[in-house]
Amino acid sequence: MTTQTVTVVIPPELEIGFRLAGVETVPATTPAEAVDALDRLFSESTGGVIAVYEPFLAETPSGRRAVYEASVSPVVVPLPAGLEEHDEESQRARISAMLSRAVGYHITFGEDISP
Repeated sequence: MTTQTVTVVIPPELEIGFRLAGVETVPATTPAEAVDALDRLFSESTGGVIAVYEPFLAETPSGRRAVYEASVSPVVVPLPAGLEEHDEESQRARISAMLSRAVGYHITFGEDISP
């Protein structure tokens, strides 16, 4: 059985929470440091998931960001900053898009799920 890893590229002030949860972390204080970390993680990767603090990913040059977003091994997902407020519909769309990338197909959630 192959073990898949989850690694989070996150600002140092948020790192402790992920470490306490048992997740491997890579601290980055700037988008440039995050890109360097992503490049290193990509070169060392055997699969898994790399979650990147979304403000860092948003500042990544578009060509490089496209490579990260297209990758299926490892899967790169944005880690929301949690600072902005979203309406319920946009939150559902965001979660659906993240799940679709992570599992490879689209999952929907209805308002009323009956057996």
